[in-house]
Amino acid sequence: MPLLSAPVTEWTVAPGYEPVRDAFLAGMDSFGVGGGAYCAYVDGEVVVDLWAGEAQPGQPWLAGTTTVIMSATKGFAVLCMQLLVDRGLIELDAPVATYWPEFAQNGKEGVLIRHVLSHTAGVIGYEKAYEVTRFDGTGWDDYDGIAAGLAAAAPAWEPGTKHGYHALTVGWLIGEIVRRVTGKSLGTFFREEIGDPLDLECWIGTPAQEMHRVARVHKTYTGHFPSFVRKTHEVMMRETLDPSTLIGKAFMGNGTTSGIHELESVFNNPTMLAAEFPAGGATCNARALARTWAMMAGGGALDGVRVLSPEIVEAWSRVVQNETDELMVDLPVPKLASALTKGKTPRTVGHLGNMAMPGIGARFGPNPKAYGAEGLGGQEGFCDVESGIAVGFVRSDLAMMDTFQPAVTNVLYECARKQGRSVFVPPAVPRWKAPAVRALGTFMRKRIGVPPVSARR
Repeated sequence: MPLLSAPVTEWTVAPGYEPVRDAFLAGMDSFGVGGGAYCAYVDGEVVVDLWAGEAQPGQPWLAGTTTVIMSATKGFAVLCMQLLVDRGLIELDAPVATYWPEFAQNGKEGVLIRHVLSHTAGVIGYEKAYEVTRFDGTGWDDYDGIAAGLAAAAPAWEPGTKHGYHALTVGWLIGEIVRRVTGKSLGTFFREEIGDPLDLECWIGTPAQEMHRVARVHKTYTGHFPSFVRKTHEVMMRETLDPSTLIGKAFMGNGTTSGIHELESVFNNPTMLAAEFPAGGATCNARALARTWAMMAGGGALDGVRVLSPEIVEAWSRVVQNETDELMVDLPVPKLASALTKGKTPRTVGHLGNMAMPGIGARFGPNPKAYGAEGLGGQEGFCDVESGIAVGFVRSDLAMMDTFQPAVTNVLYECARKQGRSVFVPPAVPRWKAPAVRALGTFMRKRIGVPPVSARR
């Protein structure tokens, strides 16, 4: 893999932020057999825009390369709902059936818009969804068939009483609500109301003329992981096959395979990428993610373009729930991993709150009030309103737990502080704990965060 995919002079590195570039260079082996990019804004200005690695085997990652951002797509879908609430076209505490009458079946009459956004609706799948959206890439554009399946589905729990990751369905639910309210598909609404005004290199439903920019997705490699991590991964993969388990329902397990098992073939299929899959199918670069969250850090506006009111941005920035994921609580994972699977997920009205990574720090930078969206393999877009910072990060070789972005972001914060910015500074680690924390961080980076390229060639 080439050291750099483009001359350094094409990168953006503002004065004082050279250490971010250096940290990126030092750690980019984390991209494995793929590539990726990191972009950051401070006070509405780009301070770094960096990329490296391979987009396709033998082809360098370039400034315009995009990749599938997996569940970070949900951040864009939620923004569409946030915009409709801001305009008074949707009410958070209205039943979904107010806008989608057929949805009021099988115990879903009381499902509220708020429940959909908070992953508490219980609609984590529908009967034989894999026969509608097939793993050969077809059917993902059958929006009527998907909507009919969701409308007929029974919730897995009483709506509003439990939290469980609606991995695929939250995007389809949001998409159908947007379609019922606006008469437009979610991908079209996103482009017209958010993507085009902000000049984002991002599509939910990738046009044919943009398909050549998309990097190849590489599934997670686990051969270098410690045994308890490998075992945890094996358990999760096995459970997703079973359509009787919650996680199996959420990932379209059919007894033989699942969406997770077919991830590499599905997300490298142009037919699927051309469809609008609002829970995970957007193609995007780090620059677009950073611009989006810089708009949020700016109270709903960026570069003179206002997308949202300051009031709704502020209202949706606060964590309002912090609950265990119902899909994960009963997984028979090794004891060492149980703290992770039974951990709580902080959420705002629709976005993700900040979460800690053992030995590394928080995923969305050091400020616990930062929030955003993340996707499988390490895709991240987030903002820290108090510090005026926004970050976008993408990668194509999917990490089980990306350690690269948090490490680079910590350097970004230090640079911003030295530039006179008033940024959040995390509390110092007590002396007696510091060696253990450093050792855990080294373990995470070396044993989990950096896949050995030589073993995969």
